[in-house]
Amino acid sequence: MAEYVFERIPIHYDVESHTLDLDVFIKAAQCIDNIVGELYEKLCEDKVKYKIVILPQESGGFKQWLAIAVIGAGYHFVNTELGSGIVQGLTGKDTKEWGQSIGTCVRECAVSFFAKDSHDLKKSLPKEAEFQKSIKAKNEFYIACCNATEIKGIGFSDEDNFPISRGDFYSHIETVPLLPTNPVYKLQRLIIAAPVTIPDSKTNWRVKIEGYGKSIYSMSMDDRDFLGNFLEGKYPIKETADADKLEAMVRYFDETSNLKASIVKVYKFNNTLIAKFPEGLEFDKGIDTDNPDQLSLEF
Repeated sequence: MAEYVFERIPIHYDVESHTLDLDVFIKAAQCIDNIVGELYEKLCEDKVKYKIVILPQESGGFKQWLAIAVIGAGYHFVNTELGSGIVQGLTGKDTKEWGQSIGTCVRECAVSFFAKDSHDLKKSLPKEAEFQKSIKAKNEFYIACCNATEIKGIGFSDEDNFPISRGDFYSHIETVPLLPTNPVYKLQRLIIAAPVTIPDSKTNWRVKIEGYGKSIYSMSMDDRDFLGNFLEGKYPIKETADADKLEAMVRYFDETSNLKASIVKVYKFNNTLIAKFPEGLEFDKGIDTDNPDQLSLEF
């Protein structure tokens, strides 16, 4: 019989009676399962065998005691900036501070993900961290809580403390980000037409792409490390009439459209080498701008 290591996750509902709507109970379990699954995929270098189980409860309000039951031990954190950024944003600690306690770390990350409202969650996670399934499941849970009028608040401890009041439920529901179904990645040389210099701005960068004529394209800057250093002035823009340039990996939704393009990794800014270029990958050579059948999107 497999030996499990349990990481308990209490979800405490502020209700008058010792009952809970079944839909809320199920949605909570599904939400935790999705969050934990996506966290393990991003944070652990090994495939973790686990399942979500329900534990016995005690009287007083309604406590839904779930637990992450992990089979085996010896799992290790994946050594990536993305994984470190997720852990730091959700727990306030670096992966090194968690040592080998990856199960406890994932539990704390999951509770934090569950408990943060949409605004705080977006600020806490690296921009390139994609948690579509988790956000969708979290939305369904809080919608179910809104529909269950007997729930006055929610907490995540054994104490009678309910930091998320009923009036806050809607702030935990957010739009699920649309991701490309067949993304295309291209290593491209970009000429900056209009950078974004305001922190937390939702405005896209406007760039020209070498080899694509004079058209100006709108791209989100999803390289969080580069953007942070850029906004801090570590990569100053030129004070001359010469255009600033990027050499970067760009993600497109598909092969035929330049809509919703995003800069996912910057390798070089002007003459400053920021990261090592991927081996074996050549720069996009562009298009024949005289070809009328080639899509060119101007803004």
